[in-house]
Amino acid sequence: MFNFLQIATLCFFVLNANSIWAQDIPNGDFEDWSISKAGIEFPEKWEALNEEGMIYIEKTEGHSGGQAACLNVVWDQMIQSFTGAILRSDEEIILNTRISSLNGYYLTKAATTDTLQIEIEVYAKGNPVGEGDAGFCKNSHGWMEFSIPIKYYSPEVPDHAEIVIYINPSKGGLHLSRYCVDDLMFEN
Repeated sequence: MFNFLQIATLCFFVLNANSIWAQDIPNGDFEDWSISKAGIEFPEKWEALNEEGMIYIEKTEGHSGGQAACLNVVWDQMIQSFTGAILRSDEEIILNTRISSLNGYYLTKAATTDTLQIEIEVYAKGNPVGEGDAGFCKNSHGWMEFSIPIKYYSPEVPDHAEIVIYINPSKGGLHLSRYCVDDLMFEN
């Protein structure tokens, strides 16, 4: 039989398992989309630079679930150049522990010269305390898992994070190169 202390300890771990093992990234699975005032879809909880005639971010079939976010390289007629998509968390992602990495999946149909960049910065009381980044620039034949370690330069426990995902098109980038991302999650 279990004693009261064992039951209380078990209940604590069960109720707090999500905060012990992983931190939630709002709409990190890209399942929730809304329509802007201009009538263009965008992933909720993320900033996406979409405008009429230049759709940088669009939804596609996901790694798991129904949706993922696809970032595109688009020809910008005004500046006569290819430009890449930027997707940024639109609010602070609340943390309550030192995360060790940002994990997720990416899929690409891209020119081998265009690079998907993913950057994360963690903060404590408004000051940066750690960061991580990675670049991916090769075609995949399916969803590829990634893990970006967080490097800390302060012993403080972060209270929030920001994520930026973008395509860096090189000279000669391919129109409508695509990188898709899905199932973003922090690991403790």
